[in-house]
This record gives sequence, structure tokens and C-alpha cells, in this order.
Amino acid sequence: VGSPAKRRLCTVVLETLGRPIMKILRRSVLGALGFGLLAGSFALSSPAYAQQPQGGILSDVLKRGVLRIACDANPAALAKHRAAYPSVPFTNDIDAVLHDPAVRAVAIATPATTHTELVRRSLAARKDVFVEKPLALTVADGEEIVRLATARGCVLMVGHLLQYHPAVVALTDLIRRGSLGVIRYCASNRLNIGKLRVEENIWWSFAPHDVSTMLSILGDPVAVEAFGGSYVSRGVFDTTITALAFPNGVKGHIYVSWLHP
Repeated sequence: VGSPAKRRLCTVVLETLGRPIMKILRRSVLGALGFGLLAGSFALSSPAYAQQPQGGILSDVLKRGVLRIACDANPAALAKHRAAYPSVPFTNDIDAVLHDPAVRAVAIATPATTHTELVRRSLAARKDVFVEKPLALTVADGEEIVRLATARGCVLMVGHLLQYHPAVVALTDLIRRGSLGVIRYCASNRLNIGKLRVEENIWWSFAPHDVSTMLSILGDPVAVEAFGGSYVSRGVFDTTITALAFPNGVKGHIYVSWLHP
């Protein structure tokens, strides 16, 4: 479920989540799909984990949820978590989660390429959904998912964590109050030697955090350009640079790479 530093970040961020996730947790028994960072954090907040050595890292806000079952397609991940948390039910069958009438909501932390299908299936089963970023890899898929959530009357929340980070909240407030003067340019560099993925490129893995933060500060852009390069896996970008133009002439750039030391 990530390093101690990442766990602390999840704790701070998830403690400040607003009404959408509170609506999910007030009324729900939770199913976790995938053992990404956020799914692990949801699991660790459940009463079943409370007595475990690694449990109890999240506030009472998340303990309002009850983990009923956790699912992952990776046999190694299942074996690892079964050994660490023998009191929690695990499965590799997503239907065991989605067809369980006691499960009212799911937390999805799986590779980005699987998000659209898993969210679609979860909403079709009338489950509230918390999904890691990004929601989808195309505009059409994202719009379809939002329409489906609306039609089903389900909560759909995307894990744009930095929207709730105290530093980002404070920065946004300073800008809106004019304390930093007129914003003319915004730059974000997310550079790190990290896990080299083959199912999604660096833009989908890193940049959504920066995009969501920049848009929360500056609003919607009027133009976007992006380019990148693939050096490790053919066709999977390892570095990208994105240029954004906002109203009133404000410009921004986002540089992301998982090749930097």
C-alpha cells in the first residue's frame, strides 16, 4: 500500500474528503477492486484491519465504511494480503463483489486501462464508485461513465488526491484572495525514477495530479498541446511535456518523467 510517506499523505488527504465520499461511506459496505495505493488505504481503514499491526492509519471518517471483500486478479497480491490479513475475504472473481447485494460501493485501484470497464460494470450493478485517477483514457468513455452514474443515481468520485491536500487548498485560497498577485504562468515538474509501466504511459500515470491542480487554480484551458518520447517500452511514453493556454493569456506547462534520478 505504498511507503510510510505515501500512507501519511493518504491519511491527510482522505481525512479531508468532502460530501461525495462521506455519502458513500455513510451508507455502504465496501468492496475493494485491486490493490493499488488507494484500495489498500480503504482496506486498512476497515474494522477487519483495525487489530492488524499495519491497520488503523486512517481517521474515523473512513472507518464508517466496512470492507466486506477485496478482489485482485494478481495471484501474488492475493497470497500476500491473505497471509497478512487472514480475517478479510479475498477473491479473484469480480462478480463475487459486484453481485453481492451487501456491497453498496467499490473502491477501484487498478491499471488505468481497466478503469472504464470496471467502473462501467460497477455502475451497471448499481454500486457507488470511488476510482483512482484517471477516470478513463478517452473523453467519450469518460462522458459515457458520467451519464451512466447519473442515470443509475450512483455516486462517482475520482481520486484526484491533490484537490484535498492542505498545501494545495491553501495555495488555491491565496490565489483566489489575490495574495500572490496576478498569476501569469504556472509550471509543474513531476520527475522521478519510478515504476516503468507498460499498460499506461507516464502522462496517464503522473500528469492527472498536475492537470487537476492547475485547472482548480486557473480554470479550463482554451488550448492544449502535448508531446513525448518512448525509450524503454516501444509506444509507451516515458516523458511528456504538456503546454496549456488559459484565458487572459495565462500559460502553463507540465513536465513528467519516470526516467529521472
